[in-house]
Amino acid sequence: MSCKRKSFVQNKVDCKKVRLAEEKKPHIPDHMFDLGDGVFIMVNTFLKQTRVHIRVCTIDENGELQPTKAGVSLKPDVYYAFHNKLCAFHGL
Repeated sequence: MSCKRKSFVQNKVDCKKVRLAEEKKPHIPDHMFDLGDGVFIMVNTFLKQTRVHIRVCTIDENGELQPTKAGVSLKPDVYYAFHNKLCAFHGL
């Protein structure tokens, strides 16, 4: 089996997972914003520190969204600076 064939088979499996995930359509809490493809922006406070997370989330067996380790955690001021740079870049 060639590398192209393996890649095609892997993509086909991933498509099945995506379709199954789309069928379940979990409830998205108010503190989360869906960017698509399983990526979410969420805000939380832990030990009096507020963080903005950009994370990949999966759906557990109960149909609830669970954040994974894949992503970043930013302080609000860093997130706002990042967001402003993205907006300036998009405007070019």
